[in-house]
Amino acid sequence: MTGRRAALAGRSTAHAVVRAARAVHWYTTTLLGDRDYDRYVAHLARAHPGVVPPSEAQYWRTRHAEADARPGARCC
Repeated sequence: MTGRRAALAGRSTAHAVVRAARAVHWYTTTLLGDRDYDRYVAHLARAHPGVVPPSEAQYWRTRHAEADARPGARCC
């Protein structure tokens, strides 16, 4: 490989590694529920435009209270 081709191949490999790392980060944060509040707020804005969303802390308190109230409904 010439010097230029090697440099381009190195950049391509580095780009692929960065893309893979971003994909893994996106997957794990989505899987663990880190994006749930943001998705909920976006849903409220889209489907219920006059409703003021709860604070993030209140959202999580309500979500965990509902999950605790129905232990058989959990996915895991």
